[in-house]
Amino acid sequence: MSDTGKLKGRPKGKLKNGHNVSCYIRHDIYDALLEHCQETGQTKTVAIERAIMQMVENNKANKGGGS
Repeated sequence: MSDTGKLKGRPKGKLKNGHNVSCYIRHDIYDALLEHCQETGQTKTVAIERAIMQMVENNKANKGGGS
């Protein structure tokens, strides 16, 4: 608690909805990610999420889109 008696941190109901992922990537890939983010104005998180979703959708399409 702070000096005013209020709790610090994220307001109630504003919790992050997701998972923390940590990985080690090559320098050239990281540099490409940074360049992409600077060009598009995206955060690294958004760029990585979109890349993963594109990969998943491509895999589904290559398997015939079945479940």
